[in-house]
Amino acid sequence: MKEVKAGVIGDLKGIVDKFAKILDSGFDMLKNWGADVEELEELPNGSLSRKFKTAAGNTVQVIWKPIDEDISELDIDDNTLVNLEIKTNKGNKKYNRVKLKDITKLRDEAMKELLGEVVDVKSSRKMSVTLQRISSSKCDNINLTAISANYSASDVLADLNAIVSDDTFVEQIQDEPVSFSIEDDGDSFDIQPIEEFSTESCYTDILKYAIELWTDVVALKWNIEGEFVDNLTQLLNDIEWTINGDINTLAEWCYEEVGRVPHPLNLLRQGGGCNTEVSSSEDGYKIIQTKLRCYLDALELYYCNFSHDKQRILDEMIRRSHRYADYTIDKHLSKPKIYPC
Repeated sequence: MKEVKAGVIGDLKGIVDKFAKILDSGFDMLKNWGADVEELEELPNGSLSRKFKTAAGNTVQVIWKPIDEDISELDIDDNTLVNLEIKTNKGNKKYNRVKLKDITKLRDEAMKELLGEVVDVKSSRKMSVTLQRISSSKCDNINLTAISANYSASDVLADLNAIVSDDTFVEQIQDEPVSFSIEDDGDSFDIQPIEEFSTESCYTDILKYAIELWTDVVALKWNIEGEFVDNLTQLLNDIEWTINGDINTLAEWCYEEVGRVPHPLNLLRQGGGCNTEVSSSEDGYKIIQTKLRCYLDALELYYCNFSHDKQRILDEMIRRSHRYADYTIDKHLSKPKIYPC
């Protein structure tokens, strides 16, 4: 029997959030397909697992373990190698030395082979956009004037940048605003013209990002320890106070436009918190910087849906969060550290 190193589980707790971030979109598509997906789970042997029940009632467990047991959060990316096992109520499949980015594809192939079920990925990642060409003497710009999406703001921004880089697509956009439905089918984008769509969901979407950031900030503040944490604690206090103000403003707007504000716990269940068990204040700075940038992506993505008077307030929210993420934290991380003798 192989020895289980004492630190394996503790080390994995520091990288769960990074794994979840990379793989979440693949599991989100299962939810949209109709599957009942459980939360990410750590197993005693150091593996990570996620279970779900398909719409047809079959059970599936996806289990993966990094090949490098000494891997750190900063080492994890789409190409990180893991050993993968797919367990179902009708059989199992094992794969060695799999890249993280290939887990979703191999999972779906195993489900088709073992269960005869096919995941309809085409309906999993959708957005509706209204675009307008703004012409000037120097160049033409494509402006986003309205948007609704069902997946992460950061991924939506990346997809939009890829889409508007396609010259053939851009030729369809003229001086008058035109709306499109865009679905990611896994290999390409299915883009269809539409008449109009609702942007009402942006009020709860952006509120979710603010509440998630606030809870991550206070969770980190409660758990950070060791040397050189005083400056980080003060920064976290400042961000907590700032984001709390944003939350109240966004909640008021949500009530005005939608007629109700969802319970914060219901919003938090749609996303995952950050890792709060950090080994140094430097790790804490990096975690909060990442979370702030996710929040900024949401503010900037949905900005176009708001009236001009609300945009002026959003401008201030964006300015403050940019200052924290791209000045205060960057300044700390770039300066040399002086340690006591």
